[in-house]
Amino acid sequence: MGKRGYKPFEKQSSPISNTRVIALMAEYNFAVQTLPEPVIGKRSVHRAVEDAKRLLGEFAHVSASGESAFFKGTHVTGKNPVTDIRVKLSNMLGIGEREALFELTGIPELNPYPERRVA
Repeated sequence: MGKRGYKPFEKQSSPISNTRVIALMAEYNFAVQTLPEPVIGKRSVHRAVEDAKRLLGEFAHVSASGESAFFKGTHVTGKNPVTDIRVKLSNMLGIGEREALFELTGIPELNPYPERRVA
């Protein structure tokens, strides 16, 4: 028996890649958070952490596994500052992730339901 509301044959990812999300974040003036010291990953994920630091900068706030980075900026419609926006660095954006990123950032391209009016 599956979870209530979960449809196993329904597509679980959105048509937006995480590379596009990072480009949108830069376009709307969101920046990568920085740390006072660079992140040092475990031996098993060292390569992923180094790739993330090469992409975003030596002192970028990347996760210990190197799979995601944290951004900060100003909400597009609400104009309030937002921090700790987690964005995965590879693969496609999941549907739930897209909804969460839209709520945190207000970027109109991330709206999962563009036909609905956003209050």
